[in-house]
Amino acid sequence: MIHLLKQPDVTRSIVFVRKRERLHELVSWLHEAGIRSSYLEGEMVQAKRNEAIKRLSEGRVNVLVATDIAARGIDVEDVSHVFNYDMTRTADTYLHRIGRTGRAGRKGIAISLVEAHDFVLLGKITRYVNEPIKARVIDELRPGDAGAKCQNDRQTVEKGSGEACRAESQ
Repeated sequence: MIHLLKQPDVTRSIVFVRKRERLHELVSWLHEAGIRSSYLEGEMVQAKRNEAIKRLSEGRVNVLVATDIAARGIDVEDVSHVFNYDMTRTADTYLHRIGRTGRAGRKGIAISLVEAHDFVLLGKITRYVNEPIKARVIDELRPGDAGAKCQNDRQTVEKGSGEACRAESQ
């Protein structure tokens, strides 16, 4: 995730996680890596939520990390990327997440990090959005055993437990 966030084209991004524990863990890693971030979680008071969004909008931070509960209320202009650090449990939540980028006719990129146990969810999301989602294997995360599969239009790549696939929507 840190490698992706440090890419020059990632100017303002939102990273979504499923649980509060993952949120705090990721925010800590980002801080250690020197990436300025703020966060949103479900039980935050409204003033803190507003401040976190304002920090991203004003460019004081480049990354906003949010749980699913916070996904629907985020309205920030010029979000270049949305990252699904954890896959959503439902396809409609996926659409709400990725809808935070590419607003008002602008282009945006959504990247989902998909672990082997989430491939079923990715299939459901692909059917729901009725558009192909381009899958790419991250070589650095490839373990030695062959288990689950990461599929795209042209190929099927054997994948092992714990390996991640990167799925992109534009």
